[in-house]
Amino acid sequence: MKKRPGPEREPAQDLKFALFAAAYVKHNCNRTAAARAAGYGGKDESLAVQGSVLLREPKVQAHLAEIRREAAMDALESIQRMTDFARNSIDPFLDEQGNIDLTTPQARAAIHLVKGVSETFTAGIVTRRRIELYSALEATKTLMQFHGLLEVVLRDKPKTGRELDEVLYRELKRVKGKEFADRCYGGEPPAGVVH
Repeated sequence: MKKRPGPEREPAQDLKFALFAAAYVKHNCNRTAAARAAGYGGKDESLAVQGSVLLREPKVQAHLAEIRREAAMDALESIQRMTDFARNSIDPFLDEQGNIDLTTPQARAAIHLVKGVSETFTAGIVTRRRIELYSALEATKTLMQFHGLLEVVLRDKPKTGRELDEVLYRELKRVKGKEFADRCYGGEPPAGVVH
């Protein structure tokens, strides 16, 4: 007959649950590898069964939920990241001569803006380096949707940058107030906007 964990065994059992949950994430949701890493013994088949049992355990589910919560990006962070993408620039990745340099402190601080890097080699020497940043336009569209501005732009269909500024200023003023709209445009409305 299997012994049920008593009060003295619960902390040890809870630790194993926490170890399993952490290992499950580390091993890309592989229940067999997670059970082995958490200290359970046996062949792969029995470890897979043990992993399945553990995944249904409420305390393991609670540990996994906590791991997800800690790893997840909150709303403010996601807006900040999207803002970084919308404002991205190649400048932090260029040296004084205009060559791509990913080793500078500025480049390292902005590395999350890089979607990809490719290099062309000739005789073992880099002859061309290309850097691709995440789309500022797509990030701007996403932010505009978030702020409820994209529908207005699509409805009013501005044809020039000035018309776009006018549409956005009017909508910001309507939604957030004149003071906020003015701040967004450097303290005063864009040229040509009647207020």
